[in-house]
Amino acid sequence: MMYRLPFLYGGIDKAIEVDMDDVEEFENQCRMKDFPCDPEIFELSCLLIEEHNLVAPENSSEAVDLYVRLRELILLAL
Repeated sequence: MMYRLPFLYGGIDKAIEVDMDDVEEFENQCRMKDFPCDPEIFELSCLLIEEHNLVAPENSSEAVDLYVRLRELILLAL
């Protein structure tokens, strides 16, 4: 009730109308492509993962660790 009818409890309804075409466009822009970044960086990252025996992350913390490690390896290669 408080969510749907906030004025009954002294609240203000801050809901706004959203055009569904805009929602679909934003969803399309956010959808993952064939790969998550520049194709060359993606290929290089895959090669580095294999070369350094790195493993795919199972959670967000491991994903950050992998990202940092790959970034270090790529910067060393420059």
